[in-house]
Formats: sequence, structure tokens, C-alpha cells
Amino acid sequence: MRTLLYEKDFKSYSDDLDELGLAGTFSYPKTVYLIQYLLQVVDNGGIVLDFFSGSATTAQAVMAENIKRTACQDDALTYIMVQIPENLDEKVVRESGDTREIAKKAISKLDECHRPHSLDYIGIERIIRAAKKYQSENSLFSLNYGFKHFTLQEPTNLSIEKMERFESHTMFSDKTLVDEFGVPTILTTWLVRDGYGLIPDVKTINIEGYELYYIDKYLYVINPNLSNEVVASLLDRYQSDAGFNPQNIVIYGYALSWGELQGLKDSLRVIRDGEKNMRINFDVRY
Repeated sequence: MRTLLYEKDFKSYSDDLDELGLAGTFSYPKTVYLIQYLLQVVDNGGIVLDFFSGSATTAQAVMAENIKRTACQDDALTYIMVQIPENLDEKVVRESGDTREIAKKAISKLDECHRPHSLDYIGIERIIRAAKKYQSENSLFSLNYGFKHFTLQEPTNLSIEKMERFESHTMFSDKTLVDEFGVPTILTTWLVRDGYGLIPDVKTINIEGYELYYIDKYLYVINPNLSNEVVASLLDRYQSDAGFNPQNIVIYGYALSWGELQGLKDSLRVIRDGEKNMRINFDVRY
């Protein structure tokens, strides 16, 4: 039977940030001890989602809880923190009193760390510092303290206009639409869509200087300038490498011309008649 914890059992709300050198950078932060206590109801290997991350207390609490679970040979938790990138410079102008002073302290600390003046970066800095603290204090435990930072961003009006004008049967690709979003953004979006989540182990394959991205049964073709030499080498990889078996080829349609796309499809169709007897599925996405 669990014993209920009362307020007197918890540390001061500001202690956790003080210990990380981030004192006074956030209003009314929750204590790590409280969140860690609540995490006891989460199953081993579960995902903790905080839609109002703030100073990322929940992320630090997950790290602390994982140390305890690792010691008990339980599966670690993972976390997803969501925070609007509130502009702290605007907050200093808009607010007054204690709220304004806290925003000014946050900006000063972010300047020391050479980070943008937005609230989400206070959380990022906290995660990094907490990870270093726990790693140094618990060197006997092998834990993954890494994280990835993703930003949701609307496409520009120019990007939308280019996509609306694009003709899929044209002899020319629009290479600028790769640059508009960036390969990491396109790849991450597709990996989530295909059920691999935000942190899969994707392999980058370099063939004749051209990069493709491979995971499980999926091969992602995103970059422009897919030459005949690259396609020929890819075909050879299929036929000679027993461990290379992607059955789904996902193609960023804007990056390839109609001729490049058809050349890739025609060349890889021969695999159906080869020793692997594979049927390749092509998924052209726009």
C-alpha cells in the first residue's frame, strides 16, 4: 500500500532549477519529486506526454524515475514534451512586476547559453543540465539521456504556391521544394506516418554520392538528381546484398522528374524475376 505524500514532504518548488543553475527563470515550477511520485502509475516502458511542458519538470522527473527503474531492472520510460515557443522579449515588454523580472532572468540565462529567447529553450537547457547531473551521479547505470527537438512549422505561401503549380508528369523536377522543407523534416514526417515514431534507427545509405534512407522494409528517396548510375548501383545492391530487402520505396515526387521516376521503377521491376523474388511497392508522395 502506497503512503500519500503531503506538501511538507516535498522540496521547495525552486530547488530543482536552483541546483541546475537556472534559478528564477520560470514562474512556479513544479517539483521533480512530485511528478516522479505521480509517474509511479505509469507502466514500465510507457510514454509520458506533457502538453504544457513549461520548464520541462516532467522530463527531469522521467530521468530520475528511470534511474530507480533501472536499478530494479524495470523498463525505462520515454517522454514527449510539448511547449509553445513563447517569445520572452515580447513578454518583457508586455508584462510587469515579478512576471517581467522572471522573463528578464530567463533571457539573461539564455544569452549565457547562446540560445534563442523563447520559453521552450529554458526546458531544453534544463533537460541537458539534468541529464549531465544524473549521468555523473549514476555512472553505474547505462541510461539513454539523449533527446531530439522538433519544431512544428507551417509551410510558407511560396512553398504552397510551388506545390499547387507542380505537374507530376513534367520532365523537370522542382529541387527547391526539397530545400523549402529540408530532408530531415520530410524524412521525419514520413517515418511517423509509416509507424516508426520520432526516434527510429534509420540508416543513411550512400550510393555513388547519392543519399537514401533505409529502415526495415522501407527505402526513402528524397534528394534530387537521381542518376542512372545510382539506380544501377541500387539494383546491384538489391541483387548482391542478402540483408538488403526494402519492399517499399517511398519517393518525394517533387524531387524527381518524370523520366527519373520511371527509370527507377523500370529498373527495379526486374527484381521480381530475380533470386529474391520480391515485389517492390512504389509510393510517390507529394
